[in-house]
Amino acid sequence: MATWLKEKASEAGFPSLEALGHSIGVSQSAVSMWSRGMRPLAGRIASLSSALNLSQGEVVAALWGEQVGSPCDCGLCGGTKVLPQDPRARNLDTIRECSDCGATTVYARRRGLRGHRERCLECARHRVPMVILQCDRCDAVRQIKPYTLRAQVSAGGYHGAVIDWETGRATVRCRTCSGREQARRMLRKKTRRHGRQALVESGYRLVADRTPEEHERSLSAAQAARRGATNSPEHRRKIALARLAPRLSRGRFGICRIPGCGQICFSPHPLGAWPVESHKRCLDEARRGKGRNYYPPRPRGRRLSQEDLMGSYEMVVRHHAQGETLDALAQRFDLPVDTVKTRIRRFIELLPKDDRGGALLKRRADLLRFAASS
Repeated sequence: MATWLKEKASEAGFPSLEALGHSIGVSQSAVSMWSRGMRPLAGRIASLSSALNLSQGEVVAALWGEQVGSPCDCGLCGGTKVLPQDPRARNLDTIRECSDCGATTVYARRRGLRGHRERCLECARHRVPMVILQCDRCDAVRQIKPYTLRAQVSAGGYHGAVIDWETGRATVRCRTCSGREQARRMLRKKTRRHGRQALVESGYRLVADRTPEEHERSLSAAQAARRGATNSPEHRRKIALARLAPRLSRGRFGICRIPGCGQICFSPHPLGAWPVESHKRCLDEARRGKGRNYYPPRPRGRRLSQEDLMGSYEMVVRHHAQGETLDALAQRFDLPVDTVKTRIRRFIELLPKDDRGGALLKRRADLLRFAASS
């Protein structure tokens, strides 16, 4: 390739490769890399062919090792190679016609591409909307999307399946028949190794180890598991705890200013909205006795800020819901361990025990108290 490039450059009147690179606007190192085997970008092919007085096909054949107009490498689509449309490409594109509608499609070569479709995307999409799967043993029939079936076959599923993509029908082995065959193979294997008497003894052990009540309970549990047993309230709480995020994506905490309350209140409005300073129920009760324009004054002394409440909430969730230790929390927030422990305990104490803070706060308060007590 280096000899070819030097010869063509000298024939075109360039004394060296550096002069050739200067004429097309590239450095000498780029031309040297082309001569050593690196493919130039498609955007340089036109200027290089013009400088060498050659056609673009000749330059591509010499520097890329591909022929314009040759068949596609996949051998399936029947397309031909053409010059790429992307100026950053280093391979020829493939152009082909759809076998149904005759539309022309240009494919760029991608890594891992094994072949091209025989039809365009629209024809392939509406060719078979659903593939009908039929078991070769029990004749059970079900439908599946074509792309889902292709993904499962690529992942190693449906071994030995016969699929006709033209008609949208496939012959497979269903899971029920496959499970039965697997159970029969396991029984044959056990019988071959330990004899038929081993199956009888294992059956006797199952009957002897369980009372009729236990057998009935296990049978009902298996039936419930098969149809999907409902989770217990404790299990549902654990699932909800696992979904709690340490930091709120929206909403703010605050302390109720109504005398006699002083518990945490919560607003689902995003940060930057009006301050959270009272429960609606507490404010309505206070206005019934003191007038509808009543609003409690700001209490004296230091109050817990929004940042303190958000940090305490994060400590509670990380400690009780995610299992993070107090030492790790102290290192994370750069606080003493006793301070972290006190803030966690104090935040749980300030959570309202009723629904005065709203349904969302009540649900989170119940979850955090459950996690703290368990």
